[in-house]
Amino acid sequence: MVDGDAMALRLLEAAATDRTWTVAASIESDLALSSRAAAMPHVCEVMETAVGDRWLSVALALASTLPLPAVVGVEDSGHLVLPSRDREGWSLVGDGAASLVAVLLAGLGRKGAVRQAGGWKRRTSIAPSDRSRWTGGGPLAEAVLTAVQATLPEAMDVRSGGLEAEPNLLLVQGRLGEARFSLGVRNSGTQAKTSLSARTDDPALAPRLEALLDAVDATLRPALTPS
Repeated sequence: MVDGDAMALRLLEAAATDRTWTVAASIESDLALSSRAAAMPHVCEVMETAVGDRWLSVALALASTLPLPAVVGVEDSGHLVLPSRDREGWSLVGDGAASLVAVLLAGLGRKGAVRQAGGWKRRTSIAPSDRSRWTGGGPLAEAVLTAVQATLPEAMDVRSGGLEAEPNLLLVQGRLGEARFSLGVRNSGTQAKTSLSARTDDPALAPRLEALLDAVDATLRPALTPS
């Protein structure tokens, strides 16, 4: 079984190198995918977006002026956002069947199975959650940042913020040595839960990020669980 990150990696490894490619990946994609894509000489930009095909498409819409846009959008859930011909030229579509065909074609003449991107990620949820209590800012966000500092005291280049498309998102990113890590806290748009996600492009750091998730969960769960 492979996910959308592994599919995107296979496609980029087989991509034409006579043009430059732009990649957009959601905040739930494997950080190792973006690290490996950025190191490819034919990839000019790797962007991070909110979750959902819509936001991948918005990010990629103006990314290429080629007759056939050299763009790939990645959802780790298992499909890609790819150019699709329409009456006016090209549009961007998240189509599972088209993604499957593209990845199969990318594998022609290549040995070995589709490989996972190689990083580590884990999600957990606080449910039920009073989502009105989590805004992505304020004292609870400060408490999350304190948990990050306490759990990963040697972390470098730590920065926090959000995305316009995810007003309640707190995204904390930084480095542990040469490795990248990311922590995300966001409300579900459809369910009474608040999701926590941790990612790193170095799987050896999994125990550290597991500890971080546990610390953030212990900080937020009492505050977000309805009385």
